[in-house]
Amino acid sequence: MSDFQLKTTVAFIVFNRPDTTRRVFAEIAKARPRKLLIIADGPRADHPEDAEKCAAVRAIIDGVDWDCEVLKNYSNSISATFESILPEC
Repeated sequence: MSDFQLKTTVAFIVFNRPDTTRRVFAEIAKARPRKLLIIADGPRADHPEDAEKCAAVRAIIDGVDWDCEVLKNYSNSISATFESILPEC
Protein backbone atom coordinates (compact mmCIF):
# COMPACT_ATOMS: atom_id res chain seq x y z
CA MET A 1 0.00 0.00 0.00
CA SER A 2 1.21 3.50 -0.82
CA ASP A 3 1.96 6.12 1.81
CA PHE A 4 0.02 8.66 -0.25
CA GLN A 5 -2.91 10.33 1.50
CA LEU A 6 -5.20 12.80 -0.27
CA LYS A 7 -5.36 16.14 1.54
CA THR A 8 -8.56 17.31 -0.13
CA THR A 9 -11.93 16.46 1.43
CA VAL A 10 -13.94 13.99 -0.63
CA ALA A 11 -17.74 14.27 -0.77
CA PHE A 12 -19.48 11.00 -1.64
CA ILE A 13 -23.22 11.09 -2.38
CA VAL A 14 -24.85 7.68 -2.00
CA PHE A 15 -28.33 6.20 -1.91
CA ASN A 16 -29.42 2.62 -2.58
CA ARG A 17 -26.83 1.01 -4.87
CA PRO A 18 -24.47 -1.12 -2.79
CA ASP A 19 -22.60 -2.56 -5.81
CA THR A 20 -21.82 0.87 -7.24
CA THR A 21 -21.00 2.22 -3.78
CA ARG A 22 -18.58 -0.66 -3.17
CA ARG A 23 -16.72 0.01 -6.45
CA VAL A 24 -16.50 3.78 -5.94
CA PHE A 25 -15.58 3.38 -2.27
CA ALA A 26 -12.70 1.07 -3.25
CA GLU A 27 -11.29 3.86 -5.44
CA ILE A 28 -11.76 6.44 -2.68
CA ALA A 29 -9.96 4.10 -0.28
CA LYS A 30 -6.94 4.05 -2.60
CA ALA A 31 -6.64 7.84 -2.20
CA ARG A 32 -7.12 7.60 1.58
CA PRO A 33 -8.55 11.11 2.03
CA ARG A 34 -8.08 12.68 5.44
CA LYS A 35 -11.70 13.80 5.48
CA LEU A 36 -14.69 12.07 3.89
CA LEU A 37 -18.16 13.62 3.73
CA ILE A 38 -20.93 11.10 3.12
CA ILE A 39 -24.35 12.38 2.05
CA ALA A 40 -27.16 9.83 1.90
CA ASP A 41 -30.90 9.99 1.47
CA GLY A 42 -32.99 7.44 3.29
CA PRO A 43 -35.32 4.85 1.79
CA ARG A 44 -38.39 5.80 -0.20
CA ALA A 45 -41.63 4.83 1.53
CA ASP A 46 -43.08 3.30 -1.64
CA HIS A 47 -40.00 1.12 -2.35
CA PRO A 48 -39.75 -1.51 0.42
CA GLU A 49 -36.43 -2.83 -0.94
CA ASP A 50 -34.77 0.55 -0.34
CA ALA A 51 -34.37 0.06 3.43
CA GLU A 52 -32.12 -2.97 3.00
CA LYS A 53 -30.18 -1.41 0.13
CA CYS A 54 -29.62 1.88 2.00
CA ALA A 55 -28.43 -0.05 5.06
CA ALA A 56 -26.01 -2.06 2.90
CA VAL A 57 -24.60 1.15 1.41
CA ARG A 58 -24.08 2.66 4.86
CA ALA A 59 -22.34 -0.52 6.05
CA ILE A 60 -19.85 -0.16 3.20
CA ILE A 61 -19.05 3.37 4.36
CA ASP A 62 -18.43 2.03 7.87
CA GLY A 63 -15.52 0.10 6.35
CA VAL A 64 -13.14 3.08 6.43
CA ASP A 65 -9.89 1.52 7.62
CA TRP A 66 -7.46 4.43 7.30
CA ASP A 67 -6.89 7.56 9.37
CA CYS A 68 -9.87 9.60 8.21
CA GLU A 69 -12.45 11.93 9.69
CA VAL A 70 -15.80 10.69 8.39
CA LEU A 71 -18.66 13.19 8.43
CA LYS A 72 -22.07 11.65 7.77
CA ASN A 73 -25.15 13.55 6.64
CA TYR A 74 -27.73 10.74 6.64
CA SER A 75 -31.45 11.23 6.15
CA ASN A 76 -33.95 8.72 7.51
CA SER A 77 -36.23 9.17 4.50
CA ILE A 78 -36.08 10.49 0.98
CA SER A 79 -35.43 14.19 1.31
CA ALA A 80 -34.51 15.62 -2.06
CA THR A 81 -30.81 15.53 -1.21
CA PHE A 82 -29.77 16.72 -4.63
CA GLU A 83 -32.08 19.72 -4.40
CA SER A 84 -30.53 20.68 -1.07
CA ILE A 85 -27.00 20.33 -2.46
CA LEU A 86 -27.61 21.92 -5.86
CA PRO A 87 -30.54 24.31 -5.36
CA GLU A 88 -29.82 26.21 -8.60
CA CYS A 89 -30.09 23.15 -10.87
